[in-house]
Amino acid sequence: MADYKGLEEIVRQAESDNDLRSYLKEGSVLSSGVINDIGTLMEEGGKGLVVLQLKELSSKNERNAPAVHKLYEYVEKVDGLNIPRCVKGFFLKKLKSIATIQIKNERGE
Repeated sequence: MADYKGLEEIVRQAESDNDLRSYLKEGSVLSSGVINDIGTLMEEGGKGLVVLQLKELSSKNERNAPAVHKLYEYVEKVDGLNIPRCVKGFFLKKLKSIATIQIKNERGE
């Protein structure tokens, strides 16, 4: 059975992760395009391809390492869930929106 409750918990963590939010600012190594590419790689090839891409991003510039490591933490979290790879990729694609926009749940909380 799919672990969507686990995904909800990761979404809550991302919403309140100030470090993640700071790394996702415009002009950062974790631009929307990079985040989208990482999500697509997760959908198409899984964590192995994502890790290779993150290593390449990190090696381009030492200053990128903390931001890339933070993204890797979320890749690890979502990859550990028993959910389809396409859902994992979609989550990663939406990570910037989740972290930077407060989304109210169905109960208005």
